[in-house]
Amino acid sequence: MRLSTGRQNDHSTANPETSTAVPQPIHRFEATIAGRPVIIEVAEAGAARWRACLVRRPGAPTALMPFYGQTPEAAAAHLRDWLTRVYAHAPSPSH
Repeated sequence: MRLSTGRQNDHSTANPETSTAVPQPIHRFEATIAGRPVIIEVAEAGAARWRACLVRRPGAPTALMPFYGQTPEAAAAHLRDWLTRVYAHAPSPSH
């Protein structure tokens, strides 16, 4: 994933071996939603603001909006609750 600054052709060429950037803390939460295991990652998005998203699994869709909260737990709970509601209203797959 690349951070966009709004300028075209702005590509990062930082060398991870010489970079002085401080790693961003990532919190991981495991949940089971509609019988499926999911992993939610939460990263700091600003002062008292955390962003939760699903960890991408091979073959899984990635177009899911992030969810925000004032704590990592709150952000993960917003995403987990939304997914639970979506799966509760989704038609069952036919076998």
